[in-house]
Amino acid sequence: MMDRGTGPGDPEPRDIGHDIFQAMFEASPHGVFVSDRDGRYLLVNEAGRRITGYSHQELLSRGIRDMIPEDAAQLAAEHFERVVDTGRSSGELPFLRRDGTRGWVSVEAVRISPDRMLGFVTDVTARHALREKLELNENRLARAQDIAKVGWFEFDLAAGTVRASSQARTIYGLDTDREFTVAEAQQIPLPEYRSNLDQALADLIRHGRPYDVTFRVHRVSDGKEATIHSVAEYDRDRNVVFGMIQDISEVRELEDMLRQAQKMEAVGRLAGGVAHDFNNLLTPIIGFAEMLRDGLDEDDERFSDVVTILRAAERARDLTAQLLAFGRKQLLDMQVIDVNAVIVESEPMLRRLLRENVRLDLNLSAALGAVQADVSQLNTVMINLAVNAADAMPDGGVLRIETHDVELDDEYAQAHPGSRPGRHVMVAVSDDGAGMDVETLAMIFEPFFTTKGADQGTGLGLATVHGIVKQHGGSIWVYSEPGRGTTFKVYLPMVAAEPAAVEIAAVPIQLRGDERILLVEDDESVRALTEVVLQRYGYEVVAMGSPAGAVELLTGDVKPFDLLLTDVVMPGMNGVQLHRTLQGVWPDLPAIFMSGYTDNVVAHHGILSQGLHFIQKPFMPTDLVRCVREVLD
Repeated sequence: MMDRGTGPGDPEPRDIGHDIFQAMFEASPHGVFVSDRDGRYLLVNEAGRRITGYSHQELLSRGIRDMIPEDAAQLAAEHFERVVDTGRSSGELPFLRRDGTRGWVSVEAVRISPDRMLGFVTDVTARHALREKLELNENRLARAQDIAKVGWFEFDLAAGTVRASSQARTIYGLDTDREFTVAEAQQIPLPEYRSNLDQALADLIRHGRPYDVTFRVHRVSDGKEATIHSVAEYDRDRNVVFGMIQDISEVRELEDMLRQAQKMEAVGRLAGGVAHDFNNLLTPIIGFAEMLRDGLDEDDERFSDVVTILRAAERARDLTAQLLAFGRKQLLDMQVIDVNAVIVESEPMLRRLLRENVRLDLNLSAALGAVQADVSQLNTVMINLAVNAADAMPDGGVLRIETHDVELDDEYAQAHPGSRPGRHVMVAVSDDGAGMDVETLAMIFEPFFTTKGADQGTGLGLATVHGIVKQHGGSIWVYSEPGRGTTFKVYLPMVAAEPAAVEIAAVPIQLRGDERILLVEDDESVRALTEVVLQRYGYEVVAMGSPAGAVELLTGDVKPFDLLLTDVVMPGMNGVQLHRTLQGVWPDLPAIFMSGYTDNVVAHHGILSQGLHFIQKPFMPTDLVRCVREVLD
């Protein structure tokens, strides 16, 4: 057969390969382009035009680099260099559409000749957005876990390996890169917890019982112990235990502090109530013992016996005073004061209390804010803290007292329950002593707790300090470590007022009088003592056992009284209410209130109301008549 040639009038032969390439080029669902080695487009298919939003003619006037955002220029340049150098490159690149919006494409490019490149492009904008969203959510989850100190773990029981989040490794104090086994993980808790944890894990796997455990670990990373809470579930199909752990050390510390505060509050209420009743008993004991002593000659054989009784009663009085201070029930004579001035005035007394081998070092801030406080109670705080510090240094050392203005923020207040944000005056008392361990620190403010010998104190000194500071609206914290000394820090709320000089009332020389006094006291023994004492000093006394009896006097033709002397807490009507009722008839009637502790009708949060006079039970007979004389004068 002869090949048929092409005659002069026939069309030119078609390139079948070219047609096939052209058809595939345009029909491809992926963007396809041909460019020169500088990245200028030579051919772009329909899918490529659709992805970019440009027409074919518009693309031919542009290059690939024109489509790349500025922040990805370096990434695109590296992509081109790989194609030129190696003949192939792949990756994802951002691009700008014709409408200015940003998208992402997956690019596979090959070099087809020294100056030509062929590229395949897939729009992966949606996939990239989903990946970014997942990464953002993962970052948020990781951040939330970091903030909450929560991590996850997975025990592959078949392989014996552990997968764990970075936060879980941080909680355990493990190297963030090293792999570890299930057996190693079970050795992380402290030894005393391991058998219970192994049993809980076995019960979860074998019987499906809930795995909800709390244990402590010793972190290798920082050497500290931490309290961990963990819950987990068992995936039987995969033979995997998946769970979470949380560092609850701070939560447990706050819970322990709250329980301690609640316990102290309950003990304080009990102490206040006991002291109130005990003071009613001590009042006639001390009063009649003093009068009995004053009526005896010193060479009388009964004189020393009465003195012994009186001394024992006075010690009991001091003990109840400490209980009242601890229970925040004592009366406070609040004044705006300069704490520095109080410390300076008490310095000579403090030095007398210290041994010769203990040096007192004062570091008082030059500009210190004022506080509202009871000077005598603040002195009690300083004395107790100073004596406590000196006792901690039997071989000598330095006792330091410092003052500063400080600002307590919300974060501090949250970490120190009972504290309040705001401006405070801080008084720090430090020693160079042996320090205290954690167990001792946890009990340091509890009443009757002491590290001293049985005959060296009652264990109420620091409990008293705690009560006084709390009644002043302040807070006290102790910082100590074995071998590194101890520091007590007292924070008292600052007030915007000028401190006033402390005024001490002069003791009247003449205690006798002939004024008419209305005595109202529901405790029979206290009423009997008070009546006898006042009568011995010349006063005319009308004694009543209840407020109702005193009110009945208003219905008759009764000679006016010069003074009302009344208990505070009585059945039916308190002392303040009785005074107001009597003032309806005798408007100028002054009053003195008596109580074993300060009730809210006399004092609001321990602060004596203006214009009211008060005497604390138990009182000495001379203290009673001195108070009466001061009010009448």
